[in-house]
Amino acid sequence: MKGLVDLLYFVAVVGVSINGVVIEIVEVDADLVPVGCSLDVIVIVLLTESVFFAVPEILDMIVSVIVDLFIGLSDVERTHFFLVKMPSLYLERSLIIAFFIIFLLRNVNANNTATTVQLRKSVQFSYAGADLFLDLIRGNASQNEFVEILKVTTDSKNHEYPSIMLSPFFAYFPGYVGCLIFGVLFATLVPMVGIFFCCIRCCGRCGGRLAPMDRKADPYRRVCYTTTLALLVTIQLAAIVLCFINYQLFYESLTSKELSIGFAPQLELSSREFRYGITEVVNAAKNSSSVDLVAQKQRFDEVFDVGISDFQRDFVDNSSAAAVMKEKEALEQVVYRFATGSPDSNAMKDFIMLLEKTEAELPYIQKTISGILNTECTVDQLSACRELRFTTDNDLKVAYTLDEFQTKDVTAFLQILENAQDKVRELDEFNAPLLKMKENVKKAIQPILDDAWNDLSNSPKTREDLVKTLEAVADSMKSWLSQINEVFYNYTTSDKPLIEGGNEIILYSGFAFLCLPAFIILLFYLGLSFGVCGDRPHEEASFCNRGVGANFLLSGIVFTFLFSTLLMIVCTVIFLSAGLAQTEFCRYVTHRYPDGPAVLDDLLVSIRTFSTRNSTVDYVNVASARPFSTLLTRCANESLVDSLGDEVVGMMVPDNSINSFLESILKTFNEVDLISPLRKTAVDTLNKLTEVRDLQRYDFSQALQQTNERLTEILDFNAYITQLKNLKIENLKDPIASLQETVGLLSTRMDSGIRQLYADLHSIHGTYNQLAEELNSFSSELDRTVPTSIRTQIESMRPLFLKELRLAVIASWRDIPCTRLHSAATSVVNTGCHTLLDPPNGIWFGLGIFLVLCIPVLIFGVKSVNLYRKTEKYSPDYNQPDYISYHAFYMRPATSEGDTSSRKKRRPRKPKTSDRPHSKGDDGSGYGFSHRHGPASNSTYQTVSVYPYDAYE
Repeated sequence: MKGLVDLLYFVAVVGVSINGVVIEIVEVDADLVPVGCSLDVIVIVLLTESVFFAVPEILDMIVSVIVDLFIGLSDVERTHFFLVKMPSLYLERSLIIAFFIIFLLRNVNANNTATTVQLRKSVQFSYAGADLFLDLIRGNASQNEFVEILKVTTDSKNHEYPSIMLSPFFAYFPGYVGCLIFGVLFATLVPMVGIFFCCIRCCGRCGGRLAPMDRKADPYRRVCYTTTLALLVTIQLAAIVLCFINYQLFYESLTSKELSIGFAPQLELSSREFRYGITEVVNAAKNSSSVDLVAQKQRFDEVFDVGISDFQRDFVDNSSAAAVMKEKEALEQVVYRFATGSPDSNAMKDFIMLLEKTEAELPYIQKTISGILNTECTVDQLSACRELRFTTDNDLKVAYTLDEFQTKDVTAFLQILENAQDKVRELDEFNAPLLKMKENVKKAIQPILDDAWNDLSNSPKTREDLVKTLEAVADSMKSWLSQINEVFYNYTTSDKPLIEGGNEIILYSGFAFLCLPAFIILLFYLGLSFGVCGDRPHEEASFCNRGVGANFLLSGIVFTFLFSTLLMIVCTVIFLSAGLAQTEFCRYVTHRYPDGPAVLDDLLVSIRTFSTRNSTVDYVNVASARPFSTLLTRCANESLVDSLGDEVVGMMVPDNSINSFLESILKTFNEVDLISPLRKTAVDTLNKLTEVRDLQRYDFSQALQQTNERLTEILDFNAYITQLKNLKIENLKDPIASLQETVGLLSTRMDSGIRQLYADLHSIHGTYNQLAEELNSFSSELDRTVPTSIRTQIESMRPLFLKELRLAVIASWRDIPCTRLHSAATSVVNTGCHTLLDPPNGIWFGLGIFLVLCIPVLIFGVKSVNLYRKTEKYSPDYNQPDYISYHAFYMRPATSEGDTSSRKKRRPRKPKTSDRPHSKGDDGSGYGFSHRHGPASNSTYQTVSVYPYDAYE
């Protein structure tokens, strides 16, 4: 402790006397260093106008002194140093240290830019510590937490239930809630404990009755408690020094008009930089002429081709053209199947020939079978032969006529189909105009497309029209920034203070508040200085004694209890305001959190999703642009278009600027004459269809119906043939084979395809008539269907064309830089999150360390107070028999009436054996002494001497 005080004294003296940047090696007087300390050389770094720049170095030296002090000394030397060698010089040096702190604070207040910048660098570790603590209690961000909080807090049903309102904060901010609860408990319980401590202290329950003599372990306890308390108070002193420095920096950031220090000048510069960046973007957009847009034009042509193809398909589907093509294809398909020599034509001809053969040969076969059944059946076959002969005579005959199968009509129609093949093939000319619609439209629109793209690429007027929306947005933003810039510029250029009454009110009110913990620390340091000086409190002792040190410590304890609530409330308010700003905004925009700007952009999107009905168009556009990622990340290395994305930049291209271009395309599209060629095609197709009108002459419905009837009168022809074969008559084999080659083959052919061929021939009549009807309908509806299809396609093509035209404009903006916007945004972030927010974070960090350490300081302070009250050092003589005899020899009975009455009224207190296990003489009360009044009133003896060494004089 002696080395600590000497070090602070030395720094104070040298720091007051030296101004400038000095690095000195100073030899320390050996008298100032306690026995056993190896501290011979101290390197002190003194920076411009304040040694606070060397706060870390000073703290390191203080720690080294303490380590050397308590490691280098032996136990006897350490006890001798703390309990004996304590000159009154420490009081003088403590006052010098206090004046030195005041001098430093006054020096810090100097308006020196370089000093303040260096001062900020010297306390960066406090900001890093605050950020680490905030990251620890906040944890990782959740994209849904803010939305959940909005849902709970905006729902009017939850307003009646505070627990529901607070539940999301407990869920998503457990660290902050825990710190808040700790602060509330600290601010509530510490004063209550202080009141309780004062009550029991006044009642003599806590430190009120003390043994005047040291126990055997008390010197070591005193050294241990003093050392620990000195370390804790030194850390508190460093924390409060950080608070003073950070408050000075915060004051400078609010009031200073220097660019590198003040909050207002930096924001003024950032707003000006933003305006320059916006102007640069607009000028680059205007001047992006003579841009090669070949790739964009090719892409637009592809989109246009797709649009025309869609129009063509839509026209065919929504007009009678589809029906015409369907019927035409059906007619052509049937006609082509009956071409000369085709399988279907040959099958029909063979079927007709087989009908004629069957009709001619069946009577002879009937007569032959009947005769054989009459003459060649055995006795066993008579019954069966009789039934078969009856069936043969009555039912084995054709059940049709050739006219019913329309054989003559079929033969003639097959000839017509063979002759009409070429004429029917000419009907395909109907498709040509439909396929040429796309070509005709492109041929009419292509010159307009070429002129428009040339104007889009090379016309300055067109370029200026295209950036009108962008320029309007830029003017609005520049106007808003100009207003901000004017406010900060007026402040930085005027002498008007930040508040009425002068800026000094802010400064000195904060310093006055911070002087409260500094005063408490001073009391503890004074208590430590007096408490370990070593002289016992008797008449000849100097003013420096442990009794005075105990009083100073007790004063520090009382003031700690007294100001704890106020200090904790202020610390909590600063912590919640600055800490939440750091964790919920600044750690994202400063890239302390991985991909932090994207987290804020996701938050904007979540808010937009949550409040879709209430979101304005401007907010939706801003959220879609992802401004934080764009300005703080992408603009550093990418162009404006690449940073924002084509879709967002496309919204900046006004519809009016490209509507004339688009309308010229669509107008030309609408004016293309598509009706005349289509109507002419329909008429030509009708004429060609008339040339093959014989296709509609024949109706094969009768023959088609006859194909479903029996060829003979026999109900089951196959069973009849089976019965004949079962007779096993040799002469029936040839007639049976003839039946199978005629009637059986006809039945098979009708079932396998002839019926379908008749159906196909019959369908030609209806298909022909339907085709003619659809052609007439198509021709008559062209005046309605063509404009309708064009109008429909124009509406569907407009947004696609608009998008492609926007992309073409965007392509000309591809090289517009936005690095200046990035630097301006970064400057704003640094101003708000570092210049303005770092000092408050450093304040609550230092003040929080002080308050947390107040708990162990109070504990060790109370224990040290009791140890400092001891008036007699421990001696082994207390346990010797000679000392006991000496004690009995010098004690005599009381003779006064007052003593007698006192003895009658109160019984003598029996000393506790736990305090002095060796003998009763270890306890001062056993010798009739009280630590306050000397001889006890209840003693039966009067004490002549209180010092054990007097027995040997």
